[in-house]
Amino acid sequence: MTGYDNPWGLKVKKELVELWPPLPPDEFEELKKSLAERGLLDPIVVNENNEVIEGHQRLLAWISLGKKEPPAIRRVNTGGDLAKEIALSVEYNARRRHLGKSELAIIVARAFEKVEELTQKKVIPRESVQTSNTETDLTKESLRKVAEKIGISEPTLSKASQIVQK
Repeated sequence: MTGYDNPWGLKVKKELVELWPPLPPDEFEELKKSLAERGLLDPIVVNENNEVIEGHQRLLAWISLGKKEPPAIRRVNTGGDLAKEIALSVEYNARRRHLGKSELAIIVARAFEKVEELTQKKVIPRESVQTSNTETDLTKESLRKVAEKIGISEPTLSKASQIVQK
């Protein structure tokens, strides 16, 4: 990801960048213009390893402007839990991006699929708890809560999951 090369040691995780479509060129140029005029109003969210959770596009715009000073950052402690980072990325980006409900639902469905894929590859450990003889995947439960928080209903999420699987 050479576009994200920076002197501040901020790194990107492919798994998180892939969840979100890049900004269209005109929106990216507007973002750069805004950063040049007003600076970075919302900090880039990073984990304890300086890996970007939210703010990939702002970081890319900041770098492309040739800024020498580091961007404002906000640290969150994820303990290296990639599933938690995926859920945070969805929650934070859903607030920032100007996307419709159907677009957000597709992204949440993609996040579910990414978590499942990484669990199968054993990148994310399968955590489950027994409740009333039902096994509930904790990661998927946290993503469901995020979906609910950003206004994606269960039927909409179900339809989006079917689309993503096709």
